[in-house]
Amino acid sequence: MNDDFNTPILIAHLFEVVKWINSVHAGKAQLTAADIEHLQKTLKIFVFDILGLVQEEGATASADNDNLDAVMQILLQLRQQAKQDKNWAQADFIRDQLQMAYHNNKNSQRGIAILGSTGNIGEQALDLLNTHAAHFTLKLLTANTQSKRLAEQALQWKAEKVYLHDKAQHKYLKRLLQGSGVEVLDTETQMYDCFQQDDLHLVLVAVVGYAGMLPTLRAIQANKDVALANKESLVVAGAIITQAMQSYSGKLIPVDSEHSAIFQCLQGEAAQGVEKLILTASGGPFFKLGTDEWQHITLAQALKHPTWNMGHKITIDSASMMNKGLEVIEAHWLFGIAPKDIEVVIHPQSLIHSMVQFIDGSVKAQLNPPDMRGPIHYAMFYPEREAVDLKRLNFSDYAEITFTQPDTKKFKTLALAYQALEQGGNMPAVLNAANEAVVAAVLREQLPFYRIARVLEEMMQRTELIAQPSLEELQETHNQIITKTNTYINQKIWI
Repeated sequence: MNDDFNTPILIAHLFEVVKWINSVHAGKAQLTAADIEHLQKTLKIFVFDILGLVQEEGATASADNDNLDAVMQILLQLRQQAKQDKNWAQADFIRDQLQMAYHNNKNSQRGIAILGSTGNIGEQALDLLNTHAAHFTLKLLTANTQSKRLAEQALQWKAEKVYLHDKAQHKYLKRLLQGSGVEVLDTETQMYDCFQQDDLHLVLVAVVGYAGMLPTLRAIQANKDVALANKESLVVAGAIITQAMQSYSGKLIPVDSEHSAIFQCLQGEAAQGVEKLILTASGGPFFKLGTDEWQHITLAQALKHPTWNMGHKITIDSASMMNKGLEVIEAHWLFGIAPKDIEVVIHPQSLIHSMVQFIDGSVKAQLNPPDMRGPIHYAMFYPEREAVDLKRLNFSDYAEITFTQPDTKKFKTLALAYQALEQGGNMPAVLNAANEAVVAAVLREQLPFYRIARVLEEMMQRTELIAQPSLEELQETHNQIITKTNTYINQKIWI
């Protein structure tokens, strides 16, 4: 055991630093560069030496775990205060030290919840848990309608709790899991209560569409780290969610490959050094197709993506480039970049997942073979990198890496997304809701693929702008636009 430190002394020392920080906040002290450096060194001592004590004490670790938790809670309070004071560097530093402490403690596991576990992203996240079972405990799985698959997952990966949104199947799910020890939650409120558990650290939001918005917000409000694979959360409620991020202590880690790439490129970079973001797009199956041929596009063709294996909704969005439009809106909220400084380029090889250009003209890019397990894995272990057996990039396999500008007359959905972002307010929510209804109609073969943009534009033109919508107004907007869009499609006004 380390004779130079003991937990009570470290905690007492920590309180002295808290008093000093409070004096800075009260204006009784100046926060100099030397002060910040001292704070950083002190926090490292707290986190890593207390952690070392817990590890070295072995059997008596449980007694000090309470003290460790107390220190962690104080650090969380310090980070929240730093965020309120808009001292982002200090807030991010404290948060990263906390994350590393949890990761470096080999005696502990991170609790993880996977929302939307039966979807494409959820299944891949569970696949990664097979490799990293020693690092995580599965606290919660949720699904929309796939009760049988949810039960299979819960049993295979030993989930503690499950929640199925389709209440008509609850009794069936309970029969499937009877005697297993897996708790079946009855209500959405119970699901949100799980977010408050102290042993839950990371919530992966892999729910498709608007349905992921409220769970994302509730996880943030529970001070949990959120691995966000649901772009619609920020498209619909970007202002509300970014405001919540400033008030709570969790971190928002993007899982979309493009935003994960930008997030990685920005590590260690100052925000004021960023000139523009460059989002890459595969172009989908139709970027070389002439405009006069679009009216002949079939559903089967639209569902055949050239590089990515994804769910039906996002595959249709990718084919129309609405997916990229939604990602532009998401990037604006994630990284605080003006729409005019977010560029989209078509990159069919899908090796460069996005880039950041800086004010000195240099560009950073993130590359790896197209595999969503890469950004999922990065989010699971952030801020560290953990070894994983995924395909490595071999440049000799690629004769060329090309870039072209998207044709926004052909891919009008991309232009509509920029327009909605510029208008602001509830207009991105209008676009998103209309798109969800339109894609559902395309998948039912009730609406031809080539009419997607026409219906979206019509819904935007018919909807009154709410400049600063509340959460309730955004929810109302979504429901109204879904109804209006379905009516418009059913009446075949688009013909």
